[in-house]
Amino acid sequence: MSGDPKEILKRARARMAAELRKKDDPDDAFGEVKRPKVVVPGVLETPVAPNKPLWDAAHPPGRTVSVSSVERDQVISTAITLFARGGFRKVSLDEVAALAGVSKAVVLAVAPSKEALLYEAVSREVETFLAEARRWVHPRVEAMQLLQQIAERAFEYIGHHPLLMQLMLGLLSEVAPEWDAKFYALRMKFSAVIEDALKVGIQQKRLRADMDVEMVASIMFEMHVATYVLHLRGDPDKEQRAARRRAVALDLLYRGLRA
Repeated sequence: MSGDPKEILKRARARMAAELRKKDDPDDAFGEVKRPKVVVPGVLETPVAPNKPLWDAAHPPGRTVSVSSVERDQVISTAITLFARGGFRKVSLDEVAALAGVSKAVVLAVAPSKEALLYEAVSREVETFLAEARRWVHPRVEAMQLLQQIAERAFEYIGHHPLLMQLMLGLLSEVAPEWDAKFYALRMKFSAVIEDALKVGIQQKRLRADMDVEMVASIMFEMHVATYVLHLRGDPDKEQRAARRRAVALDLLYRGLRA
């Protein structure tokens, strides 16, 4: 083996390039991207160029990136799918960019970090839930029946949306502790629908007008969370026990809240 310094340096550079190409780092030795193959159930696979640079001519590094509403929606929707499927730690921004069909520059313009993207994804899920849940609030339905219907529908909805379940149970703060305050604020938005139902009860003159609506809604939300935790247990009669617990708790609350 030659001891010539130039040859040694040349071999070292070759080894470094080879090692870089073996790693999962998005940039290989030539500044190009190794795209992972991403397949999401129910989503058509979009072919992605295997060595398409993350920084394209339209979005060079160091320059402010203008993101269209369509691109933003695609990035967030893709993040929701991936975070819900694989969990926070298994998802990379490169994977989001690949499946969304945009450059990494666009992803970083939507959210400067993976934690920020998680927050954007959960925010979207919460707003979608609230828009749907507010449709469940019918002024002509008796207050306590309305509250029970909302609780049951929310259980079913959240059960099909992993990010909402993790938010409700306070699990997202474990993977992104520095975002704890923001996730807490999002979590408290769940009680907005309960507030709406309580206000309906007050208008119906079935519930006390002097109640602290916001505080009562918050307490009821935490009660539902406790019931949901019971629902997640492996007991064979968990469905019946959870339903009974919810009914008894609502009855106790009603006795204290009715006009």
